Amino acid sequence: MIFLTGPHCAGKTTVAEILTLYNFQYIDLGPVLRSKHQKDSPKISFHEWILLKEKQNGKHFTDNLLVEHINKYIKKLIKNHILVRDLIICGNRSFQGIQYITKNTIKPYPYERNIIIWIDADPQILWKRFCAQRKPISFQNFKELLKKDERIGIRTIKKKADYIIFNNYHNIKYLKKEVSKFFFEQLNPSRELGLFNKKLF
Repeated sequence: MIFLTGPHCAGKTTVAEILTLYNFQYIDLGPVLRSKHQKDSPKISFHEWILLKEKQNGKHFTDNLLVEHINKYIKKLIKNHILVRDLIICGNRSFQGIQYITKNTIKPYPYERNIIIWIDADPQILWKRFCAQRKPISFQNFKELLKKDERIGIRTIKKKADYIIFNNYHNIKYLKKEVSKFFFEQLNPSRELGLFNKKLF
């Protein structure tokens, strides 16, 4: 699996969508949890719901939900004999969460290598994207939002990342060119022998 991580509005979703053009399968973990929250306890905030469920079910409550979702996805691919280059996973907020997922998900091939890629951009660019895509907020408030993610543990991922990509681009076509070059020249993924089969590099 390839984990795409990084701060708000770094371009994780855009990069993942670019890779789906090359037969990568994309799983966004954020909507998985938000959907579960809305079905389970929509009257309380998402953060309160997670704290409540972790108190009731243990600290790996969200991790277990994500593992279950990913395993169902992999079983579906295998059952339908669908060949893909790899799974692209977005939405992880801590290195410990990634470790838990890689330990507990189905491994079609024992030699599969998991890769973490951190996508980043200058804070001012992140802020402008956030205001354009979601809602206008002050730069100070946006920095507080980034600090909140850091308290959750997102910076632990950056320290463990195998690769870092800076996405300061404003042109999607240029980003697509750079992402394609990175994945097919730097990583050189080869999945010709079957589902998720990968040559180590």
